[in-house]
Amino acid sequence: MTTTRQNSRCTCSTESRHGRTSSAMAEDATDPVSQSANQTDRTERVEDEETSKKKMTILDSDGDLEVKCFDQATQATTSFLVSSKILQLASPVFRCMFKPQYKEGQQLLQADRPAVVLEGDDAPLMETIFKILHHGSDIRTTNVDPRTLVRLAIISDKYDLTETLRVWSAFWFRLIPDNDATSEELGFLLLASWLFKDMQKFKNVFALAVWKLPLGFEKKWAKEELLDIIPEHLTMVMNREIKQTLNDLEMLLQTTPAFLRQGTGAWETQMMACSGCSRIHPAAAKTCHPCNNNHLQKKLCNTDSRLVEFFLALEAQSLWPMVQQFDICSPIQIANLIAKLNFDKHVCGASRACPLQTCLDTIKSRMSIARDNIRSRFCLQCIKEGGSGDDGQCCTHKQT
Repeated sequence: MTTTRQNSRCTCSTESRHGRTSSAMAEDATDPVSQSANQTDRTERVEDEETSKKKMTILDSDGDLEVKCFDQATQATTSFLVSSKILQLASPVFRCMFKPQYKEGQQLLQADRPAVVLEGDDAPLMETIFKILHHGSDIRTTNVDPRTLVRLAIISDKYDLTETLRVWSAFWFRLIPDNDATSEELGFLLLASWLFKDMQKFKNVFALAVWKLPLGFEKKWAKEELLDIIPEHLTMVMNREIKQTLNDLEMLLQTTPAFLRQGTGAWETQMMACSGCSRIHPAAAKTCHPCNNNHLQKKLCNTDSRLVEFFLALEAQSLWPMVQQFDICSPIQIANLIAKLNFDKHVCGASRACPLQTCLDTIKSRMSIARDNIRSRFCLQCIKEGGSGDDGQCCTHKQT
């Protein structure tokens, strides 16, 4: 009896520990409700596996690594099936990451298709780069804007993919027109060319930025988080060059009066001047009606009249006094005001040889030269090394 009770207690204890006896499981096997629940569990597991596969972007069907990135737009994690060998061949950073002494390298050795999470890397951008590395992207269908380009450049710099993506970055730059770029877009393009180490593109964007931006432009850039990583030395060089360009343009205007004073010739014009108020009238005028004076005489083009006309033209474009505009305008804004200077109504016996016309032609020609000088001078590598960037200062870097 004692043995029977002990066996009974053991049986009860076994049922208690395992929760279900074989007879109970046999009963469940014939229970339609239990069968339905089991089938539902199996279906859900299969669906979870299928959903997982659908969420994964397969870039290499034989890939040995799953890379997970966060998609900022959808607030979801995206997985990519990639080849670790391809990543290591393309990037020294990935090559180092997958060394045996690091966690990712250990996972690669020990697990079957391990998963690696890349913190802070946006999924769509990483997809673009992974597709390029796995030769799964058509260069003709890839399009980017300045903001996207600089984000790609940041990732390229992070994983040391500059050389690998050189052809692509050159293609992306060609897709983006920079002449109509806003201040922020110029910042994006400048930073992208800096990070991609595209020396020729950097020269072009640098020159355009110097031409289009006013002094203190970096205050506006500071509102853009992506532009926070632009080196302070670079913005300092840009401000210095903007100031120099403005000084050059101002000097063009300031030296013109001296040039006009050198011209001593005098010619009759097709206009009439009032002897009373000095108002200018058409050639057929007989009377100056504002002052009721009928004593008009031929207006002469001489040294004094040319100086007066020059300063009146400057004043009409708000270029005189000069201090105000040159403190608040960008070089291109000053250049546009200068371009509006014209003396079309000035017709004298000297025609195009009139000093007033020749000095205006000289100003516009030198203005064009001043802009070209910016484009031809500055070197990305010199600025990175802490120099002035002026490659006229014995620069030995290859400009590619």
